[in-house]
Amino acid sequence: MRTLIEEPRWWNALEADPEGLIHGVVEEGLRISSPNQGLFRNVTKDTEVQGVSIPKGSRIWVMFGAANRDESTFGNSEAFDPTRDNLKEHIAFGKGHHFCIGAPLSRLEGKVAFEELVRRLKLPTFTEGNTFEYESSYVLRGLAGLEIDIEKK
Repeated sequence: MRTLIEEPRWWNALEADPEGLIHGVVEEGLRISSPNQGLFRNVTKDTEVQGVSIPKGSRIWVMFGAANRDESTFGNSEAFDPTRDNLKEHIAFGKGHHFCIGAPLSRLEGKVAFEELVRRLKLPTFTEGNTFEYESSYVLRGLAGLEIDIEKK
């Protein structure tokens, strides 16, 4: 929601073509602001990554949030672009057998929420006093609060 208010061209585009853009808005929102920032993993065999040795038994922190902003995968990775060709390559829900079982529900909730918001409301605006502070956590990422003014269409 914050990004759509900050970049109203995407709100307007979603409003004009919800069927064509809703998937991209949800997926790009997950990529650029992944709720799960990473997980600890145990190294199962001696490994080397970019010249750094990681011995078997080490505990590492896999940073999903950083991977989702990797320039080699997502060109112009800091930009919100729901028209990217590789929208589903993000790892906001993990990957492989650690993939989040709730991912389909989360995607559906995002789809329904944004479809209804753009159908029923004019572009929301931020109320004065928003600090855009994030909850203190290195595992999860989310705003402590987001106050907006809304107006029905």
